[in-house]
Amino acid sequence: MENLAAIRDSIYKGSSRDSVKYTKMELEKGTPWSEILLKSMLPALDQVGDEFSKGTAFLPELIAAVTP
Repeated sequence: MENLAAIRDSIYKGSSRDSVKYTKMELEKGTPWSEILLKSMLPALDQVGDEFSKGTAFLPELIAAVTP
């Protein structure tokens, strides 16, 4: 799995250790932080927010996605 997808997946799953690890790896490759934010982080948070709005995700999942 490429790092951007891994970042998105780890944020969605609430795994802060993995999201930090893959973000650091992507930054070391020279990927601009704005690209990481737009392609990985925001889509993951949007997905969790959408699921929360629909009632398919609950507060613990929402908190896990946004907690470093």
